[in-house]
Amino acid sequence: MQNNKKILLIRLSSLGDVILSTTALTAIHQAKQDQSIETHFLVGENFKDVLSQHPFVSKLWTFDKRLGLKGWLHLASQLHVEKFDHIYDLHQSLRTLILRVLFWIWKIKNPKSNTKWKVISKQRLRYFGFYLFKNLWPKQFRPTQKKILFAQIVGGDGSEMPQMNGLLSGVNLNYSFLSKPYICVMPASKWEGKQWNIEGFLKAIEASKMFPVVLGTPNDSSSVELVNLLKKREIPHFSGVGGLGLKEVAFVLKESKYLISVDTGLTHLAEAFNVPVHVVFGPTHPDMGFGPIRERSKAYGAKLWCRPCSKDGTACFRLHNKYACMKKFDGESLIQKVQFK
Repeated sequence: MQNNKKILLIRLSSLGDVILSTTALTAIHQAKQDQSIETHFLVGENFKDVLSQHPFVSKLWTFDKRLGLKGWLHLASQLHVEKFDHIYDLHQSLRTLILRVLFWIWKIKNPKSNTKWKVISKQRLRYFGFYLFKNLWPKQFRPTQKKILFAQIVGGDGSEMPQMNGLLSGVNLNYSFLSKPYICVMPASKWEGKQWNIEGFLKAIEASKMFPVVLGTPNDSSSVELVNLLKKREIPHFSGVGGLGLKEVAFVLKESKYLISVDTGLTHLAEAFNVPVHVVFGPTHPDMGFGPIRERSKAYGAKLWCRPCSKDGTACFRLHNKYACMKKFDGESLIQKVQFK
């Protein structure tokens, strides 16, 4: 006899975290056996394309934060009607706390409601210890890899990998560079403290001796600057800055040899397709739970005592030479690796 279950996963943002949270979907799918499981997913409106065609998502719910509290309460009432057996909060934010409180109130009014909640750990003590004691903080006490946490909360063993093949559905590009070996480069971050110098990216591109494809949006000043520098140096390249949507970026990443990037969500997208990444870390650190997960991927960073300081560099305390962790990384270790790919 089949045991029918309805599950809701919640991860509202950001790009990298939503991608890594698909390990929970993989874990649920692998554990189905004789059960019939209907898996719903709630994600922020800005990231709906990431999961809109995911093969393990039965129904995708989205929320536009511009709708505010009123919109969130309306969505909560819609979710309550679904009568989920399990809800996994993979975000643990104020919004999801409000949702849990509402479900608790509704359960008091209707004791027959049997929705069970599980909430992801924020690992605050692990982060605090790492920020405070830096590299002196023992590795076993540093944050657990997020992709492991997401899988384990639903019963996985942590070996599951992000699954993004649904993002490629219906994409068919015919750019000429796709027929030859090429690399992707993502020099931009929304956070100033996570940006590396453009000359460093240029040296890495030249060392690779492969055709570069620059990614980013028109608002990513570092991506625009790198494209302009490549043009000025008359280095053949392709600019995907502003010209590629998320699906097209995914397709281009999947076919590339590797990605050179700062710490951004696209590194997780590349690794979801088993594409190696070379990531420059500054105020962040690969041991903060979102470092590279593939064997061929590499992480780099300056050997400064003050790393890590925060998730985005906003906690940099230096009055002079701010963001020295990115400025002092000369890129030699990265260049040596990409030269022989």
